[in-house]
Amino acid sequence: MAIHLSHQGLQQMTQLETIMIVDPDTHTRVLMQESISNASFDVITADSGRQGLDLCGEQMPSLILMNFHLPDMDGITFCRNFRDMVTGKDIPLVIVTEGDDVEVIKLAYDSGATDFIVKPVNRELLGHRLRYILRASKAMRSARTNERLLAEAQRIARMGNWTWDLCNEEMYVSGEICRIFGVPMASPCVFHQLFVNAVHEHDKQALDQAIERALSGETSDVELRIRRPNGLERTLIVHAESNAPASKKYLLGTMQDITDRKKADEAIRKLAFYDQVTGLPNRTLFREHLNVAMHHANRHGKKIAVLFLDLDNFKRINDSLGHVAGDQLLQEVSSRLKQSIRATDIASADCSHAQSNDANKHTLARLGGDEFTVMLVDLNNEKQINIVSNRILESLHEPFMLAGNRVVVTSSIGIAIYPEDGEEIDTLLKHADAAMYQVKSSGRNGVFFYDDELRRQSQNRIQLEGELYHALEHDEMTLFYQPKVSAKHLHVSGFEALVRWIHPEKGMIPPLEFIAVAEDSGLIIPMGKWVIKTACRQHQTWLEAGFGPISISVNLSCHQFSDRKLLHAVRDILEETGIEPKYLEFEITESVLMEDADTAMLVLGEMKKMGMKISIDDFGTGYSSMAYLKHFPIDVLKVDRSFIMDIPDDDREATITTAIIKLAHALNLVVVAEGVENAEQLHFLSALKCDQIQGYFFSPPVPAEKAEKLIKVPFTVR
Repeated sequence: MAIHLSHQGLQQMTQLETIMIVDPDTHTRVLMQESISNASFDVITADSGRQGLDLCGEQMPSLILMNFHLPDMDGITFCRNFRDMVTGKDIPLVIVTEGDDVEVIKLAYDSGATDFIVKPVNRELLGHRLRYILRASKAMRSARTNERLLAEAQRIARMGNWTWDLCNEEMYVSGEICRIFGVPMASPCVFHQLFVNAVHEHDKQALDQAIERALSGETSDVELRIRRPNGLERTLIVHAESNAPASKKYLLGTMQDITDRKKADEAIRKLAFYDQVTGLPNRTLFREHLNVAMHHANRHGKKIAVLFLDLDNFKRINDSLGHVAGDQLLQEVSSRLKQSIRATDIASADCSHAQSNDANKHTLARLGGDEFTVMLVDLNNEKQINIVSNRILESLHEPFMLAGNRVVVTSSIGIAIYPEDGEEIDTLLKHADAAMYQVKSSGRNGVFFYDDELRRQSQNRIQLEGELYHALEHDEMTLFYQPKVSAKHLHVSGFEALVRWIHPEKGMIPPLEFIAVAEDSGLIIPMGKWVIKTACRQHQTWLEAGFGPISISVNLSCHQFSDRKLLHAVRDILEETGIEPKYLEFEITESVLMEDADTAMLVLGEMKKMGMKISIDDFGTGYSSMAYLKHFPIDVLKVDRSFIMDIPDDDREATITTAIIKLAHALNLVVVAEGVENAEQLHFLSALKCDQIQGYFFSPPVPAEKAEKLIKVPFTVR
């Protein structure tokens, strides 16, 4: 059904604006009310000032039309009382007065009147006049609101706007700019002079260039530092542009105070690029400086030396005196290193200027732990490097006072030179690190340059890494199995799975050669998964062949243990191979557990929930902490071969081995003795009720088919 609304109906649906007439003359009120109502306004009337004010308290009108001469109060009093009302500040107030009453009109404006109408009132035009006054009032209110919102937005953003008359040297600025400069509102010429004088001397040229760009028609932004009259420095972003580039006269733009943002950015930059203990550049910033220096050296035919420093026995000092003393040592070492390479050449604290400032400066950095690096630039010969290296070693000879103790620290320094020893950052650092380890292996406290022998070793290592990757891809790896024999019954109770690499050309490659390469390259992760899966499959093969359930153990390196996907991979392998988790055992060294004890506790807890067993390998060679044996969910303790090899003849080793076995049994742990090679050792361990024996006395690690034969027949011992 269609609905039709008349013009009158539409008007009734629209809320009309209300006009209040305040006039003591009844006839005048009636005539004006009739005229205003015909102009589509609602009208309310009052015959006195008090009645009018009371009505305003109940229903605030859109406009008041008031006779200035009221019986109970004069027009000035009414105007002031009305403007004092909270909602009456912006309502138009129109005075009706005699045509020649100029003094009344002036008083009315001073008291808060908006406009005036002269008697006699033209009733036909009255409605139009009032509508115009209302529109003007709304526009004024909107302008004031926008101005207030703009001022508030500028305050929040710390940004103000300006206009610059270049010819007359006058700047017209908003209130926020005055607040930014810390000055009261001033005349355009005064503020212009204040601005020019406030700009930092080193930034004046940048300002002049920005002005020229803006005058040529470009949009120009420049960062400036200013100094307030109170001496405080602020940093601004000044945006400038010209509406009429041809005039070369006027600019307009904004200024924003970015001081707090700059401080925050600097704090973030310091966290990202600087070591928090020593304040030196960290690994990230050092690499950036080295990259810039390498480009500079390449262009100018110069050399760079990278010195890799490691503090000898730092861990011992840190563990014995505590981390606070350790941090103090790092701070004092960094101070001495700075002096050794000339403090004026240390890299600038502002990494944003690295391209221009750091290419010709030496750089000192802390990479982490007790490792420092020094970059020496613009070198002509090796003698310069030796001078700095020896100066560093000498600077560390003087003892340090830490926690009331005199501590002597030495350093091992490895050196690689660009471009001879590497043309890439990672290669250069790796070679300097290799040279440093050469010092470590030769007795420490010295200097070693990366040389042909290390270069050969490095090339061999790279080649071995490639071949190892190929071996994993083409099934060149295999597993050998070393039995764990029950000391009581002399039958195989389990096997330790050990990875072996049978190279198609080089034959069997010792684990000591390729395991370290696998760990450094990250190949230990896929290799470890392959070992676990292959060992589990072999266990199931033996089980299906009728050989009773035996445990199978696999070693986990620190890299595997820290792999977040380890548990997920193990779950997949258990599901794929069908092995019962209780027959799978993971062997972990003490150092792996103690590197991150909290994480280790979580990972081991999950493994235990899955039903697997945990074994501590090589016990006695690492932390040998009794506390972690109690807190970690451990099932098996393997006594390291170093304690077994001299028993029973060595009383000291026999005593230690006896204590370890008794301790383990007191904690309800299974004990496995590694490295058993003769009957005397076996009898000694059996007498101590050691649970399992592992060693060449029974069998070395052997392929799966030979291991299978060991399961069938128990061992005999005379």
